[in-house]
Amino acid sequence: MRVPATVTDLAMAGATTALVSAAIASGVEPGSRPGDVYAYGLALVIGGLLLVRRRWPLGVLVATTVALLVYYSVGYVGIAPVLPLAGALYTAAEAGRLRWTIPVIAFFVAADVYVPLVNRHEPALPLLTFVAERALAMVALVLLGDTVRNRRLRLARETARRLVEERLRIARDVHDTVGQSISAITVQAALADDVMDRRPDRAHEAIQEIRTAGKQALAELRSVVDVLRDGEQRPIGGLLEAAEKAGLRVEPAVPDGPLPVGAYRIVQESLTNVIRHAHASTVSVEIRREAGDLVIDVTDDGRGGQAVPGNGIGGMTERAAALGGELTAGPAPGGGFRVHARLPVREGEP
Repeated sequence: MRVPATVTDLAMAGATTALVSAAIASGVEPGSRPGDVYAYGLALVIGGLLLVRRRWPLGVLVATTVALLVYYSVGYVGIAPVLPLAGALYTAAEAGRLRWTIPVIAFFVAADVYVPLVNRHEPALPLLTFVAERALAMVALVLLGDTVRNRRLRLARETARRLVEERLRIARDVHDTVGQSISAITVQAALADDVMDRRPDRAHEAIQEIRTAGKQALAELRSVVDVLRDGEQRPIGGLLEAAEKAGLRVEPAVPDGPLPVGAYRIVQESLTNVIRHAHASTVSVEIRREAGDLVIDVTDDGRGGQAVPGNGIGGMTERAAALGGELTAGPAPGGGFRVHARLPVREGEP
Protein backbone atom coordinates (compact mmCIF):
# COMPACT_ATOMS: atom_id res chain seq x y z
CA MET A 1 0.00 0.00 0.00
CA ARG A 2 1.34 3.41 -0.99
CA VAL A 3 2.05 5.73 1.96
CA PRO A 4 0.51 9.21 1.48
CA ALA A 5 3.03 11.99 0.81
CA THR A 6 1.82 13.99 3.82
CA VAL A 7 2.49 11.07 6.16
CA THR A 8 5.97 10.64 4.69
CA ASP A 9 6.77 14.32 5.14
CA LEU A 10 5.48 14.35 8.71
CA ALA A 11 7.57 11.29 9.54
CA MET A 12 10.68 12.81 7.98
CA ALA A 13 10.16 16.13 9.77
CA GLY A 14 9.57 14.42 13.11
CA ALA A 15 12.56 12.10 12.74
CA THR A 16 14.86 14.98 11.77
CA THR A 17 13.71 17.12 14.70
CA ALA A 18 14.15 14.20 17.11
CA LEU A 19 17.63 13.27 15.85
CA VAL A 20 18.92 16.85 15.91
CA SER A 21 17.44 17.40 19.38
CA ALA A 22 19.04 14.18 20.62
CA ALA A 23 22.40 15.25 19.19
CA ILE A 24 22.11 18.61 20.97
CA ALA A 25 21.16 16.97 24.25
CA SER A 26 23.92 14.35 24.17
CA GLY A 27 26.68 16.52 22.74
CA VAL A 28 29.71 17.30 24.89
CA GLU A 29 32.19 19.90 23.69
CA PRO A 30 34.46 22.01 25.92
CA GLY A 31 33.70 25.73 25.73
CA SER A 32 30.46 25.28 23.82
CA ARG A 33 27.18 26.89 24.77
CA PRO A 34 24.80 24.34 26.31
CA GLY A 35 21.59 23.55 24.51
CA ASP A 36 18.69 25.80 25.45
CA VAL A 37 15.24 26.60 24.16
CA TYR A 38 16.70 28.48 21.19
CA ALA A 39 18.85 25.51 20.17
CA TYR A 40 15.88 23.18 20.29
CA GLY A 41 13.84 25.81 18.49
CA LEU A 42 16.36 25.70 15.64
CA ALA A 43 16.05 21.89 15.63
CA LEU A 44 12.27 22.29 15.31
CA VAL A 45 12.71 24.80 12.48
CA ILE A 46 15.06 22.47 10.60
CA GLY A 47 12.63 19.59 10.91
CA GLY A 48 9.58 21.73 10.15
CA LEU A 49 11.08 22.94 6.88
CA LEU A 50 10.72 19.40 5.52
CA LEU A 51 6.94 19.76 5.61
CA VAL A 52 7.18 22.00 2.54
CA ARG A 53 10.08 20.18 0.87
CA ARG A 54 8.05 19.01 -2.13
CA ARG A 55 6.85 22.50 -3.01
CA TRP A 56 10.11 24.35 -2.44
CA PRO A 57 12.98 21.81 -2.48
CA LEU A 58 15.70 24.37 -3.19
CA GLY A 59 14.29 26.85 -0.70
CA VAL A 60 14.26 24.17 2.01
CA LEU A 61 17.91 23.36 1.29
CA VAL A 62 18.92 27.02 1.51
CA ALA A 63 16.83 27.67 4.63
CA THR A 64 18.18 24.56 6.35
CA THR A 65 21.73 25.63 5.55
CA VAL A 66 21.09 29.11 6.99
CA ALA A 67 19.49 27.66 10.15
CA LEU A 68 22.45 25.34 10.65
CA LEU A 69 24.91 28.21 10.19
CA VAL A 70 22.99 30.24 12.78
CA TYR A 71 23.22 27.30 15.18
CA TYR A 72 26.98 26.96 14.70
CA SER A 73 27.60 30.74 14.88
CA VAL A 74 25.97 31.02 18.34
CA GLY A 75 28.43 28.48 19.69
CA TYR A 76 26.16 25.59 20.57
CA VAL A 77 27.59 22.10 20.90
CA GLY A 78 28.75 20.73 17.57
CA ILE A 79 26.50 18.26 15.75
CA ALA A 80 27.19 16.34 12.56
CA PRO A 81 25.80 18.37 9.62
CA VAL A 82 24.52 15.19 7.97
CA LEU A 83 21.71 14.96 10.56
CA PRO A 84 19.99 18.30 9.88
CA LEU A 85 20.90 18.32 6.18
CA ALA A 86 19.83 14.75 5.33
CA GLY A 87 16.23 15.45 4.34
CA ALA A 88 17.02 18.70 2.53
CA LEU A 89 19.88 17.18 0.50
CA TYR A 90 17.81 14.14 -0.49
CA THR A 91 14.84 16.29 -1.47
CA ALA A 92 16.92 18.69 -3.56
CA ALA A 93 18.52 15.80 -5.47
CA GLU A 94 15.16 14.10 -5.97
CA ALA A 95 13.75 17.34 -7.36
CA GLY A 96 16.55 17.67 -9.92
CA ARG A 97 18.59 20.30 -8.02
CA LEU A 98 21.67 18.10 -7.84
CA ARG A 99 24.15 20.84 -8.68
CA TRP A 100 22.96 22.91 -5.71
CA THR A 101 23.79 20.13 -3.28
CA ILE A 102 27.46 20.00 -4.26
CA PRO A 103 28.53 23.41 -2.83
CA VAL A 104 26.53 22.78 0.35
CA ILE A 105 28.29 19.46 0.94
CA ALA A 106 31.67 20.97 0.04
CA PHE A 107 31.19 23.88 2.43
CA PHE A 108 30.29 21.78 5.46
CA VAL A 109 33.01 19.22 4.75
CA ALA A 110 35.55 22.03 4.56
CA ALA A 111 34.22 23.52 7.81
CA ASP A 112 34.35 20.07 9.44
CA VAL A 113 38.05 19.90 8.58
CA TYR A 114 39.06 23.52 9.12
CA VAL A 115 37.60 24.18 12.60
CA PRO A 116 39.08 21.17 14.46
CA LEU A 117 42.33 21.18 12.49
CA VAL A 118 43.14 24.90 12.71
CA ASN A 119 41.33 26.06 15.87
CA ARG A 120 41.77 22.97 18.05
CA HIS A 121 44.85 21.46 16.41
CA GLU A 122 43.43 17.94 16.37
CA PRO A 123 45.40 15.12 14.65
CA ALA A 124 44.85 15.23 10.91
CA LEU A 125 44.52 11.54 10.03
CA PRO A 126 41.74 10.55 12.50
CA LEU A 127 39.96 13.79 11.75
CA LEU A 128 40.02 13.25 7.98
CA THR A 129 38.73 9.70 8.40
CA PHE A 130 35.88 10.93 10.57
CA VAL A 131 35.00 13.75 8.17
CA ALA A 132 35.17 11.41 5.18
CA GLU A 133 32.52 9.21 6.76
CA ARG A 134 30.22 12.20 7.19
CA ALA A 135 30.89 13.36 3.64
CA LEU A 136 30.16 9.92 2.22
CA ALA A 137 26.90 9.81 4.14
CA MET A 138 25.79 13.13 2.61
CA VAL A 139 26.91 12.05 -0.87
CA ALA A 140 24.98 8.78 -0.46
CA LEU A 141 21.81 10.70 0.41
CA VAL A 142 22.21 12.87 -2.68
CA LEU A 143 22.83 9.85 -4.91
CA LEU A 144 19.79 8.13 -3.45
CA GLY A 145 17.61 11.12 -4.23
CA ASP A 146 18.99 11.35 -7.76
CA THR A 147 18.40 7.63 -8.30
CA VAL A 148 14.80 7.92 -7.16
CA ARG A 149 14.30 10.87 -9.51
CA ASN A 150 15.79 9.00 -12.49
CA ARG A 151 13.62 5.99 -11.77
CA ARG A 152 10.54 8.19 -11.62
CA LEU A 153 11.47 9.79 -14.93
CA ARG A 154 11.97 6.39 -16.53
CA LEU A 155 8.58 5.27 -15.28
CA ALA A 156 7.01 8.47 -16.61
CA ARG A 157 8.60 7.92 -20.02
CA GLU A 158 7.46 4.30 -20.02
CA THR A 159 3.94 5.34 -19.08
CA ALA A 160 3.91 7.94 -21.85
CA ARG A 161 5.19 5.36 -24.36
CA ARG A 162 2.52 2.87 -23.36
CA LEU A 163 -0.12 5.58 -23.60
CA VAL A 164 0.95 6.38 -27.16
CA GLU A 165 0.94 2.69 -28.04
CA GLU A 166 -2.49 2.26 -26.53
CA ARG A 167 -3.80 5.23 -28.50
CA LEU A 168 -2.40 3.74 -31.70
CA ARG A 169 -3.91 0.39 -30.79
CA ILE A 170 -7.31 1.98 -30.21
CA ALA A 171 -6.99 3.88 -33.50
CA ARG A 172 -6.24 0.64 -35.33
CA ASP A 173 -9.17 -1.09 -33.68
CA VAL A 174 -11.55 1.71 -34.55
CA HIS A 175 -10.23 1.63 -38.11
CA ASP A 176 -10.63 -2.14 -38.27
CA THR A 177 -14.05 -2.03 -36.65
CA VAL A 178 -15.70 0.37 -39.07
CA GLY A 179 -13.53 -0.22 -42.14
CA GLN A 180 -15.23 -3.35 -43.35
CA SER A 181 -18.71 -2.00 -42.73
CA ILE A 182 -17.95 1.25 -44.54
CA SER A 183 -16.45 -0.70 -47.46
CA ALA A 184 -19.59 -2.84 -47.67
CA ILE A 185 -21.76 0.29 -47.53
CA THR A 186 -19.74 1.86 -50.36
CA VAL A 187 -20.09 -1.23 -52.56
CA GLN A 188 -23.81 -1.55 -51.91
CA ALA A 189 -24.37 2.17 -52.47
CA ALA A 190 -22.61 1.96 -55.85
CA LEU A 191 -24.72 -1.08 -56.75
CA ALA A 192 -27.94 0.66 -55.73
CA ASP A 193 -27.02 3.66 -57.85
CA ASP A 194 -26.31 1.45 -60.89
CA VAL A 195 -29.56 -0.56 -60.79
CA MET A 196 -31.95 2.04 -59.36
CA ASP A 197 -33.74 2.60 -62.69
CA ARG A 198 -33.47 -0.90 -64.20
CA ARG A 199 -33.97 -3.08 -61.12
CA PRO A 200 -35.51 -1.13 -58.26
CA ASP A 201 -36.03 -4.36 -56.30
CA ARG A 202 -32.27 -5.01 -56.36
CA ALA A 203 -31.60 -1.40 -55.41
CA HIS A 204 -33.97 -1.82 -52.48
CA GLU A 205 -32.03 -4.91 -51.36
CA ALA A 206 -28.76 -2.97 -51.57
CA ILE A 207 -30.22 -0.17 -49.46
CA GLN A 208 -31.31 -2.73 -46.88
CA GLU A 209 -27.76 -4.10 -46.85
CA ILE A 210 -26.46 -0.56 -46.29
CA ARG A 211 -28.82 -0.18 -43.38
CA THR A 212 -27.71 -3.49 -41.89
CA ALA A 213 -24.03 -2.64 -42.34
CA GLY A 214 -24.55 0.74 -40.70
CA LYS A 215 -26.20 -0.87 -37.68
CA GLN A 216 -23.38 -3.36 -37.48
CA ALA A 217 -20.79 -0.56 -37.55
CA LEU A 218 -22.56 1.24 -34.71
CA ALA A 219 -22.72 -1.96 -32.68
CA GLU A 220 -19.02 -2.58 -33.26
CA LEU A 221 -18.16 0.94 -32.15
CA ARG A 222 -20.15 0.48 -28.95
CA SER A 223 -18.23 -2.68 -28.15
CA VAL A 224 -14.76 -1.51 -29.23
CA VAL A 225 -13.64 -0.86 -25.65
CA ASP A 226 -14.57 -4.41 -24.68
CA VAL A 227 -12.84 -5.78 -27.75
CA LEU A 228 -9.60 -4.12 -26.65
CA ARG A 229 -9.40 -6.33 -23.59
CA ASP A 230 -6.62 -8.89 -23.80
CA GLY A 231 -7.77 -12.42 -24.37
CA GLU A 232 -11.24 -11.54 -25.66
CA GLN A 233 -12.39 -13.67 -28.58
CA ARG A 234 -14.65 -12.88 -31.50
CA PRO A 235 -16.65 -15.10 -33.87
CA ILE A 236 -15.46 -14.92 -37.46
CA GLY A 237 -18.74 -15.83 -39.14
CA GLY A 238 -19.91 -12.24 -39.36
CA LEU A 239 -16.78 -11.21 -41.25
CA LEU A 240 -17.24 -13.93 -43.86
CA GLU A 241 -20.92 -13.11 -44.26
CA ALA A 242 -20.17 -9.41 -44.72
CA ALA A 243 -17.59 -10.23 -47.40
CA GLU A 244 -20.15 -12.36 -49.27
CA LYS A 245 -22.72 -9.57 -49.08
CA ALA A 246 -20.12 -7.24 -50.60
CA GLY A 247 -20.06 -9.48 -53.71
CA LEU A 248 -17.16 -11.83 -52.95
CA ARG A 249 -17.21 -15.59 -53.13
CA VAL A 250 -15.65 -16.72 -49.87
CA GLU A 251 -13.79 -20.02 -49.56
CA PRO A 252 -13.37 -20.54 -45.82
CA ALA A 253 -11.23 -23.11 -44.04
CA VAL A 254 -11.55 -21.89 -40.49
CA PRO A 255 -11.90 -23.58 -37.09
CA ASP A 256 -15.17 -23.69 -35.24
CA GLY A 257 -15.60 -21.18 -32.45
CA PRO A 258 -14.29 -17.64 -31.89
CA LEU A 259 -10.81 -16.31 -32.62
CA PRO A 260 -8.47 -14.34 -30.35
CA VAL A 261 -9.06 -10.63 -30.88
CA GLY A 262 -5.65 -10.12 -32.57
CA ALA A 263 -6.31 -12.83 -35.16
CA TYR A 264 -9.86 -11.58 -35.66
CA ARG A 265 -8.66 -8.07 -36.44
CA ILE A 266 -6.07 -9.30 -38.95
CA VAL A 267 -8.73 -11.30 -40.82
CA GLN A 268 -11.09 -8.33 -40.65
CA GLU A 269 -8.56 -5.89 -42.07
CA SER A 270 -7.48 -8.36 -44.75
CA LEU A 271 -11.06 -8.78 -45.98
CA THR A 272 -11.60 -5.03 -45.82
CA ASN A 273 -8.58 -4.49 -48.09
CA VAL A 274 -9.89 -7.10 -50.53
CA ILE A 275 -13.26 -5.36 -50.72
CA ARG A 276 -11.70 -1.91 -51.09
CA HIS A 277 -8.72 -2.44 -53.32
CA ALA A 278 -8.39 -5.88 -54.89
CA HIS A 279 -11.23 -5.90 -57.47
CA ALA A 280 -11.45 -9.60 -56.66
CA SER A 281 -14.25 -12.10 -57.17
CA THR A 282 -13.03 -14.79 -54.75
CA VAL A 283 -11.22 -14.73 -51.45
CA SER A 284 -9.84 -17.69 -49.54
CA VAL A 285 -9.65 -17.52 -45.75
CA GLU A 286 -7.63 -20.28 -44.09
CA ILE A 287 -6.93 -20.43 -40.35
CA ARG A 288 -5.10 -23.36 -38.80
CA ARG A 289 -2.97 -24.41 -35.87
CA GLU A 290 0.61 -25.18 -36.75
CA ALA A 291 3.42 -26.00 -34.28
CA GLY A 292 1.63 -24.21 -31.47
CA ASP A 293 0.97 -21.08 -33.56
CA LEU A 294 -2.16 -19.75 -35.19
CA VAL A 295 -1.54 -19.36 -38.93
CA ILE A 296 -3.75 -17.08 -41.01
CA ASP A 297 -3.83 -16.98 -44.82
CA VAL A 298 -6.14 -14.61 -46.67
CA THR A 299 -5.70 -14.84 -50.46
CA ASP A 300 -7.73 -13.16 -53.18
CA ASP A 301 -7.79 -13.47 -56.97
CA GLY A 302 -7.72 -9.74 -57.58
CA ARG A 303 -5.27 -7.49 -59.29
CA GLY A 304 -2.32 -8.37 -56.99
CA GLY A 305 0.64 -6.03 -57.18
CA GLN A 306 2.04 -4.08 -54.26
CA ALA A 307 0.26 -3.31 -51.03
CA VAL A 308 -1.84 -0.18 -51.12
CA PRO A 309 -0.38 2.53 -48.83
CA GLY A 310 -2.44 3.30 -45.74
CA ASN A 311 -3.29 2.07 -42.31
CA GLY A 312 -4.25 -1.48 -43.33
CA ILE A 313 -1.05 -3.44 -43.99
CA GLY A 314 1.02 -1.36 -41.58
CA GLY A 315 -1.57 -1.72 -38.83
CA MET A 316 -1.77 -5.49 -39.28
CA THR A 317 2.02 -5.80 -39.24
CA GLU A 318 2.27 -3.77 -36.04
CA ARG A 319 -0.52 -5.78 -34.44
CA ALA A 320 1.15 -9.10 -35.27
CA ALA A 321 4.48 -7.84 -33.92
CA ALA A 322 2.83 -6.61 -30.72
CA LEU A 323 1.43 -10.12 -30.22
CA GLY A 324 4.87 -11.66 -30.67
CA GLY A 325 4.16 -12.91 -34.19
CA GLU A 326 4.89 -11.85 -37.75
CA LEU A 327 2.95 -10.89 -40.85
CA THR A 328 3.83 -10.68 -44.54
CA ALA A 329 1.70 -9.31 -47.35
CA GLY A 330 2.34 -9.32 -51.07
CA PRO A 331 1.44 -10.77 -54.46
CA ALA A 332 0.29 -14.40 -54.36
CA PRO A 333 2.22 -16.95 -56.49
CA GLY A 334 -0.75 -17.70 -58.75
CA GLY A 335 -1.91 -14.11 -59.00
CA GLY A 336 -3.88 -11.95 -56.63
CA PHE A 337 -2.75 -10.88 -53.18
CA ARG A 338 -1.95 -12.85 -50.02
CA VAL A 339 -1.75 -11.92 -46.34
CA HIS A 340 0.09 -14.47 -44.22
CA ALA A 341 0.33 -14.17 -40.43
CA ARG A 342 1.73 -16.45 -37.75
CA LEU A 343 0.70 -15.64 -34.18
CA PRO A 344 1.67 -17.38 -30.94
CA VAL A 345 -1.32 -18.84 -29.13
CA ARG A 346 -1.63 -18.53 -25.36
CA GLU A 347 -2.69 -21.54 -23.34
CA GLY A 348 -6.43 -22.02 -23.44
CA GLU A 349 -7.00 -20.17 -26.72
CA PRO A 350 -8.53 -22.09 -29.67
